[in-house]
Amino acid sequence: MAISTVVRLGAGLIMFIVAARFLGPSEFGIFAGAVSYCMLLNLLTDFGLVTYSLRQAGSSQELTVDIVRRALLVKTVVTLLAILGATPLVLLFAPDPAILKVLIFAFPAITLAAYADLAFVAARANSRFDIERNCIVWTSTLHLALVCVTAVVTNDSVATSAALLVSRLIYVFGAVHALRRWLLAQAPWPTASSELWQTTRSAVPYAIDGALTNVSNQIDVVMVTLLMDPASVGIYLAGARLVQSIAPVATILSNVYLPRLSQAYQRRKWVELRVLSRRLNIEFGVLALCSFLGFYFFGPIWTNLIYGPEFSPLIELWPGFAIFASVRILAASFGIHLAAFNEIYVRVLGQTAALSITVVAFLALGSSMNNRVAIIILVIVNVSILFMYALRVISIISRKKIK
Repeated sequence: MAISTVVRLGAGLIMFIVAARFLGPSEFGIFAGAVSYCMLLNLLTDFGLVTYSLRQAGSSQELTVDIVRRALLVKTVVTLLAILGATPLVLLFAPDPAILKVLIFAFPAITLAAYADLAFVAARANSRFDIERNCIVWTSTLHLALVCVTAVVTNDSVATSAALLVSRLIYVFGAVHALRRWLLAQAPWPTASSELWQTTRSAVPYAIDGALTNVSNQIDVVMVTLLMDPASVGIYLAGARLVQSIAPVATILSNVYLPRLSQAYQRRKWVELRVLSRRLNIEFGVLALCSFLGFYFFGPIWTNLIYGPEFSPLIELWPGFAIFASVRILAASFGIHLAAFNEIYVRVLGQTAALSITVVAFLALGSSMNNRVAIIILVIVNVSILFMYALRVISIISRKKIK
């Protein structure tokens, strides 16, 4: 699974870098802004189904076909409802008509890919990570080639989004073929409304936490796209996409530590808990430091060598991105602790507060918003979340019974 994550991350990063370099700030701003809208909507319509289905299918592998199919049907209903609600908002608030043209191709592309991602739960639950790895490797290679070549040749955001759709169609067909033993099994599809409703209800807790996490991670991109011109959006996203690339690393580490921390806490093994906590904080601290130094010192060099002179305004934004990245990683460390200690409500409160403050601050500034102010807002909000998480974790670990 780690290999699949790295390959997917690498292909996505290279794609955005090449698109930024050859589309230029304005066209890249239109392309990346549209993709961001689509990604946010699909993150919401995920509805916690990946986590919920993986947990259910992992414990009852003989029911994998039924569980995954029910999840796909529920996602379809949620997606249709989201489209009905989001379409009027996009038509009303889209900052540039050109974004609508890109959305025609980008939305089905991102949506189809989300279905394939959910379907791969069938392979993960049965420990067949090789199936996902093999499919991801060859489809990501074609995805990267199609989108990059189109961006280089056409320098057009609409053509690039059309290439994105073609590449994601290939991914879906590849996933269906790889998962045919589950998706194309002879068993009937679970279409009973009572079963689908049960799946929906059971997935709600995962949906709430996942939705808040994903929205709070993407809200800056949405607000920047909404309030600023395409060129400014392109410059901002050229840096933001690189900063967001560190998230999968934190996810991989959380998969290692979360089960062990949770077990130690539930079994009241306080010495083991403190050792694991210290090790986790050290590893995330080192990752945060490396991220800060990397973005602070190499960001300006990267801008000149890779993006070109059109993106020179990005250089002054790298210190802010560096602070934001390091704070985000440290907050993720304490967030893992809270999940292990069953203190999800603290995460929900923190994410809700961050989301609300960010939106209010952006809207209050309105037309006077610029990239530098946007990063200042993000840093302040995320430092507040870091302190909130850290104080709660320290309070729990410092109790006499844990000493």
